[in-house]
Amino acid sequence: MIFAHFSDCHLGYRQYNVDERENDFYEAFNEVVERILEEHVDFVIHSGDMFEYSRPPTKALLVVKEAMRKFQERGIPVYAVPGNHDISMRRGAMPPHVLFKDYGMHLISLKNCYYEHDDDVLIAGCPYIPRFYSRTLAEHLQILARIAEKYKKRILILHQAIDRYLPFDYQIKVSDLPKNFDYYALGHVHLRITDRFGRGTLGYAGSIEVWRVDEWYDFRRRGKGFYIVDISGDEVEVHRINIESVRPHLIEEVNVENMDGQLEALLRKLRSFEGKKPVLHLLVKGKHYNISLIHNKILRKLSNHALTVRINYSIEEERTSEVLRSDNINVRDLLEKAIKSKELAELAYELFCLLSRDEIEGARKVIDDFYRRASL
Repeated sequence: MIFAHFSDCHLGYRQYNVDERENDFYEAFNEVVERILEEHVDFVIHSGDMFEYSRPPTKALLVVKEAMRKFQERGIPVYAVPGNHDISMRRGAMPPHVLFKDYGMHLISLKNCYYEHDDDVLIAGCPYIPRFYSRTLAEHLQILARIAEKYKKRILILHQAIDRYLPFDYQIKVSDLPKNFDYYALGHVHLRITDRFGRGTLGYAGSIEVWRVDEWYDFRRRGKGFYIVDISGDEVEVHRINIESVRPHLIEEVNVENMDGQLEALLRKLRSFEGKKPVLHLLVKGKHYNISLIHNKILRKLSNHALTVRINYSIEEERTSEVLRSDNINVRDLLEKAIKSKELAELAYELFCLLSRDEIEGARKVIDDFYRRASL
């Protein structure tokens, strides 16, 4: 029994407000689909954040519809859970995935939490659940663990960050995961991770494109794409399949004191890229410089050779002062001491994490859900 696992496509994301970046995510998705079709899999698993928004643009919906049509023509079912970006917190709202039911997509929800594939394979899971409701998630996983005992092969699909892999922004502790599944198909963490867990293997397939600049370093080490998972034998085998369409990023820094030479070197690097123009991320350092003049100089020199130039500025002061490091602060403990309520402190921490990443819509969803549940 062989299947494909991919995740975190974020279709419809117009990164940096650039048309080409939105199209990059569609191109990566289409390449993943074509490569999966070449592998002759029995089924496909998607572990959340198919879309960037719960109300995605029309093009994103059409791209997924075409992919589902191709899978359906080959008789390949798709099992999916909604991620935090897919979900709207409005009462009665449904994720966009419901549009593809007639194209062979099986959507997993809290009410419809598992499917049988060929009688002896269980595919179970749940949609994204915020950390504030971690107890609900843990209880749901216990129910799935009991259901799983009836099946020879068991797959669990979740869109959650686990404390072992994202210790400062997780929704579930590794100790809450049931240990009787063969493969844990995970999403939400955009890095590619495989690990032994319980009787099987745990896998974060990662995002299919560089959704945030710090993902570039993991991409350089492990690539982006999907997993081919073989659960036929006693040991689960996971094979990493990389795609080629990911747009390159170039991360550099320059100092204003000798900028001309550094910009010439950067220009040579940019010209060396073949195919897609890279996204250039540039940190400018120095003392007492005119940001506007420097900004215009950089753009005149480099902008024609990069898709977009993202510039951050660091002005060094004459007097040095102690820097407060965020890794020395336990935000959760500070909130709990200040609020005097563990429940409300967890809500505040969830909002802090979302807002620190500029996920305004996600913060609204958490607040709406909190007040909706409080009114029940």
